[in-house]
Amino acid sequence: NPANSGDPVSLTALAQMYSVGLGVPVSLEQALQMYSKAAAQKYAPALFHMGNFLLTTTGPLKNPTLGSTWLDAAAALGYSEAEFALGQLAHSGARGLVDEAQALYWYKKAADQGFARAWTNLGVLSATAKALPRDLAQARIYFQNAAAAGESKAHFNLAQDYFRDNTSSSLERAYFHALLAENGDARQPCIPPALWVAARVETARRDQLPLILREEAARQSCMRSMPARPLISQIENRT
Repeated sequence: NPANSGDPVSLTALAQMYSVGLGVPVSLEQALQMYSKAAAQKYAPALFHMGNFLLTTTGPLKNPTLGSTWLDAAAALGYSEAEFALGQLAHSGARGLVDEAQALYWYKKAADQGFARAWTNLGVLSATAKALPRDLAQARIYFQNAAAAGESKAHFNLAQDYFRDNTSSSLERAYFHALLAENGDARQPCIPPALWVAARVETARRDQLPLILREEAARQSCMRSMPARPLISQIENRT
């Protein structure tokens, strides 16, 4: 079977399944072992998920320093999710120091590959930067790019932005984006990442995997949404 033969795609999918208990018992040790085998083959998604696992897991397996190193390796291969994650680490100071220039660099790398959440974070960074110059006009452009890809957080930020303009046309735009933020944009279903990985491959459990995926996707699938109702009410009161 693919996993036993060392196929990195199947190993990564199975690692995801073990990390969340999707069709198999939860086993962080098994997940780490399979991530390691796939990452050793320089398979970029495995490098990323290995890094993310070490950064976010709990207990003795947690290793933020090593996790960051794996993210660096995935980003060096041009993997957009790793680039975005490195931007987040720099933006939040999770590596010990907030570095807005590094955050800007990595967010742009990810955004240039079409990673929609990177556009949203570029907008936030441009609007709230402390070490870098703030640029509200550029932030709006970034949010528009993200919203065009279905990012609800970007819709919410655009709604707030247009609401502050307080003109008739801007309030109409604010209302439009606030509704999309609250109700979720169909272009961004929030099926958990493990399902996306597992759905793309055939694994050693191919006889059970399709049914497991269908049931889990049906249970967890929803639209990303933001709590925009208070803003919607404010907009309605002004129009």
